[in-house]
Amino acid sequence: VITNVGPVINGTGNDFAPVLSIDESSMFFTSRRLRPDSTNTTLIDIESQEFKEDVYVSFRDQDNQWTTPELLNLNSEDHDATMSVSPDGQTLFIYRDSLNDGRILYSRLIGESWSDPAKLGSDINSPYWETHATISADGNTLIFVSDRPNGQGGRDMYRCVKLQNGEWSRALNMGPVLNTKQDE
Repeated sequence: VITNVGPVINGTGNDFAPVLSIDESSMFFTSRRLRPDSTNTTLIDIESQEFKEDVYVSFRDQDNQWTTPELLNLNSEDHDATMSVSPDGQTLFIYRDSLNDGRILYSRLIGESWSDPAKLGSDINSPYWETHATISADGNTLIFVSDRPNGQGGRDMYRCVKLQNGEWSRALNMGPVLNTKQDE
């Protein structure tokens, strides 16, 4: 059953890409709304004439209702959008795009604030378009989407594993069983 979460979450701008924490107590989402402090009044996307994307979070209260969304401190003057949250809720993966150079970044929850977003390392981010990242429950496998050349076609799924030194392995195309000539 699809149920609208209502006006507390849905604003006047476009709201999309919801990501729930594993216990469903937090919802991260992307919004093109005016920021509560109006600091994005001049941050307009040239093509859409909307505010650039920002990441927000809402929490379920004791009555199982969503709270007023909060702008996360990790947003920039570029497009910032939700991708996924780690199973432990401590790492948020975001998509950042400044000049059609979409890349995957991560931010860690430190106390009640999110760290400055950082690149993941290895060859996860390339000169091509990377989107839609997720991490396994044990934190050792990252799956992401890229339109880099030499794939199966369109946007393909790639996999990286955490090496013993804590770095990510080189990206490996997940092959024709999962990837097609279309976009995945």
